[in-house]
Amino acid sequence: MKKNKPLLIIFIFIVQNVFGQIEPIITDRPDQTESAALVPKGYFQGEHGFAINFNNIANEYSVLSSLIRFGINNNFELRLVIDPQIIATEVENISGINPVSIGLKTKLIENDIIQLSLITHLQFSKIATEDFKSNYNAIATRLTAAHTLTDFLGIGYNIGVEWDGFTGAPYYIYTFTSGFALGEKFGAFIELFGNFNESFSENFADAGFTFQPTNNFQFDISAGTNINFDIADYFASVGFSYRFNCTKENG
Repeated sequence: MKKNKPLLIIFIFIVQNVFGQIEPIITDRPDQTESAALVPKGYFQGEHGFAINFNNIANEYSVLSSLIRFGINNNFELRLVIDPQIIATEVENISGINPVSIGLKTKLIENDIIQLSLITHLQFSKIATEDFKSNYNAIATRLTAAHTLTDFLGIGYNIGVEWDGFTGAPYYIYTFTSGFALGEKFGAFIELFGNFNESFSENFADAGFTFQPTNNFQFDISAGTNINFDIADYFASVGFSYRFNCTKENG
């Protein structure tokens, strides 16, 4: 047994410095409501998912869509969004990567009553595969808030404005989610969200579950539908998230 002691010491060192015991991971998936929480300073966080969307026009598949996050300091987080997609219609199938986005999450307020942050993304029209390039670079920005009501219940909501990169008209988004703790490792949520402008309005509802085997890993599953009665639009998603410490300072 003494021969294995150095290996045990090395293992404990890795666990404490790479997967240090801090607050449980908080992700921006699987719901549409972006969290107000930032990734801790010096931590890298990856959030990945597979999704399918059925509607009257096409079946859309997101294949390992990824949100990469890095905690710059206690007030800022750097973000990268990569979204591979397959669109299947009766006529043809198209696959590729949507325009890549980079962004910043900025903490505005954090106290016992509310967490408030601002997220801004810049989408690069030409950093995409040929069939998925947009007409011009686009901006998306949203204000995100969260309240912890009890040990069992919390709520979060977003409001924002976005451009799609194809037309000059912006559209506005809203989200509202309620999250429930189901013991120490499981969680659930119910959510309403939508987007609108002068020409259209879409409203959705979804729900899902999360499982956190450790403070630094999460698995999720969710599903939802368009609640506009004249539209058939259903979607489902599964995903996983993780984080690790990139710096010795946080060990």
